Amino acid sequence: MQALLGPDQGAEVQRQALVALRRLARARGPAALAPHLPALLPCAASLLQRDPPAPLRAAAEAALKHALGLAAGGEGALDGAIAAAAGVGGSARAYLTDSYLRRLARLQEDDWEDPEDY
Repeated sequence: MQALLGPDQGAEVQRQALVALRRLARARGPAALAPHLPALLPCAASLLQRDPPAPLRAAAEAALKHALGLAAGGEGALDGAIAAAAGVGGSARAYLTDSYLRRLARLQEDDWEDPEDY
């Protein structure tokens, strides 16, 4: 997954990888992805930092929301996402701020262009 999200890949390859990540998180739950978040969060944050095209941004934000468990909501979801982001450190942590994660948690599914439509 890291290779598919890398800067040497085209936007469509990255978007499809994020769609797959989102589907996996929806099907298996964020707990299934938790061991892989230290590798995935920096890749997704790096994509978002480069001001990607709208479909890629939508796919990245949707994948992050589901992978971090923010889609399920609940009291502990935001705290868990903040803890996961804090655990990766570096530029990913600098981008995945508490306020960004709160905004991501508030976004509704219909706020994105559905990445599955492409």
